[in-house]
This record gives sequence, C-alpha cells and structure tokens, in this order.
Amino acid sequence: VAQEETDYLIQTFRDTIARLKSRADELELVSATLTRSLTSGFISIDTEGRVVQMNGAAREILAIDADAPVAGKMTRELLGEGTLAHVLAPETRPQAIARQEIEHATRRGTITLGVTAVPLIDATGETLGTLALFTDLTPVKDLEARVRTMQTLADLGEISAGIAHEFRNSLSTILGYLRLARRSTLPDEADARVKAASDEATLLSAAVERLLAFGRPMQLQIEDVDLGGIVTPIVDRLKDAAPEVAFTIEGEAPTIEGDRALIARAVENVLRNAVDAVEETPRKEIRVQFEPRAIRVIDSGIGLDPATAARLLLPFQSDKPKGFGLGLSLTRKIMFLHGGDVELNGTPGAGAEVTLKFGDAADTKGNSFAQPEIALPSSQSR
Repeated sequence: VAQEETDYLIQTFRDTIARLKSRADELELVSATLTRSLTSGFISIDTEGRVVQMNGAAREILAIDADAPVAGKMTRELLGEGTLAHVLAPETRPQAIARQEIEHATRRGTITLGVTAVPLIDATGETLGTLALFTDLTPVKDLEARVRTMQTLADLGEISAGIAHEFRNSLSTILGYLRLARRSTLPDEADARVKAASDEATLLSAAVERLLAFGRPMQLQIEDVDLGGIVTPIVDRLKDAAPEVAFTIEGEAPTIEGDRALIARAVENVLRNAVDAVEETPRKEIRVQFEPRAIRVIDSGIGLDPATAARLLLPFQSDKPKGFGLGLSLTRKIMFLHGGDVELNGTPGAGAEVTLKFGDAADTKGNSFAQPEIALPSSQSR
C-alpha cells in the first residue's frame, strides 16, 4: 500500500507537469496548483535544498507564521537540523520515503509527523527537486498512549481487587483473635506486643480496603464544576491541619464539566502530597495556580527527580516511607476520565510541580474513551 501511494503521488505530479507545458517554472507551478486544497502539510524543495512552496497546512503543523516568508530559504534554516530537514535535504533526494514517522521540534513543542517524500523527476530523467506530504500524528500517538495506560490501570485494578479480597478475609480473622486476646488479662509486655500486632494489622487492613476500592468501578456524574469552589474548601481544611504551611491561591478559577466528587478527590490527593513534601523543609509554601483548563500545585518541598517522575503515576509506586502508591495513580485515572492527564515536574531538594490538566468538554461528554469505570478509594497517599 505504501509503494502504491508513492507511485500514485509521483505519477500525479508527472502528469500535472506535462499539462502545464512550462519547463522553466515547472516545480513552482505544480506546487501552487496541487497544494491549494490539500489538508495535509505540503512542502517542495529545489535541487539546491531551498524551499519553493509550502502550503497553509504545513505552516500550521510546523508552527510557522502564516505571513512569514519561506520561499528561497534553505531547508535547514527554516526547519532546523532535525530529521525532517534531513529527509528533505539534497543528499537524500534519490530515495523515496513512504509513511515514515519522525519527531520534529517546533516552537510549540515536539510533534510526531507521518512523512511521505519523493524526488520529482521529469520525462527526461532530470531531477527537479523533492516533494513531501506530512500529517501531524501527535494526537493519535497521545490517544494510543492514553488507551494503553488506561488498560494497564484497569488490569492492575482487577488484579489488586482479587488479591485484596483474599487478604481481607484473613486479616479479619487475625484482627478478631487479637481483639479477643486483649480482652484477657495479659502481662504488660505481652499486652504491648498484642497491641502492636493489632495496630499493624489494622494498617494492613486499611491498605487492603484501598486496594479493593482501587478496583471498584464508578461512573462519571457530569455537571458544571467551579474549580474554585472545590479548591478553596480543601485548602481551608489543610490550613487547619497544617497551620505552619503558607497556602496561596492565584488566578481566576475556571468552570468545567466534570464529576465534582472525583475532581475533589484528585485535588485533595495532590494537595496532601504537597503538605507532606514541605513538612521537613524550612520554607513551607504551597501555591495553587488556576489556568483556563488546568490546576497547577507548586510546593517548596523535597522535590522530585524528573527522570523518575513518571514512575510515581503508576500504582504501588511511592516515594514516601508509609505511602501505598495509590494516590497519584488514582488522580491520573480521574484526569483521564475528564479527557486530561497529570504532569509532574520538579528538582530534587527544590520543590515539585503537579499540573492537573482537563480535556475539552467534548472529551468528557461524548467520547467513549473518556468514560471508563474508575475506582474511588478513601486514601489520599501517594
């Protein structure tokens, strides 16, 4: 199929050139004729590596201003020294490239492109330049990653629920016997040991209940949600519990469509983690910043290593001594339900930044991917 696309593209350009009958401006004329209605990005390069034509879709995909001059610029001057410039360079011209996926850095960030590039050769065998069509595959790649993550979380939730169910039965029996033992008259040392065992079993039982809750499904209850009305009460509660921490709320709180209870749980998970992070630091500050479709929480705590930040979003991964590693993974599931995601940034010893990103309203209401079932545990720990 890829070879057929390449052959078809080459033949189309050859036929058009034949009809235009103007050898001197063949490449420029064919580019202008064929690119006006293309929805894919199109760029043509002459034999010296200079840009001849670039359509509006290409400018949009590559984040190049609509009024910026491009004709006559060298490929690497316009596109940088990345893979895309190499694909279009004169030295690669004899090779046709069909459906190659490449990473390209733009001023809006790195994107994934699907590129087809072919040499343009006239009837006499002379090379006129290079023609390339490309599309932005970044949304598709992001969706694929989200689907894989959601499937992984669902599988882990199912496994966790099965394991936790077996543990809960045994723990209930153990706790029952320990309570009966404490009702009897025991030497002080033995009573202290039984109490310690009972306390540990209670903690383990709480962890088991969280595992069960992690695998328990819950559907979104969509309504208009004022994020300020969620964040402010949580911050007020945490101020009472941790008066030494200075909280600041910045920006105008947006209203989104979502599940109020789940969003509140996600926000509280992140804020409680921030409070834990600043406990052992001299400067105890937490800032909550509202953005059009995001909540950013910045703390002055112990920080995190960006290289291992992604691990903290997985279940059962925690950097806290007594953490169960469910808080952030649950938060991410909640954000996935709302068409968004969680972003972690920070520096060891210099604080951390957690951003809760919400998707568009359409992602929440009409997209079946945004409506999987989700667990609602009672724990906030990371």
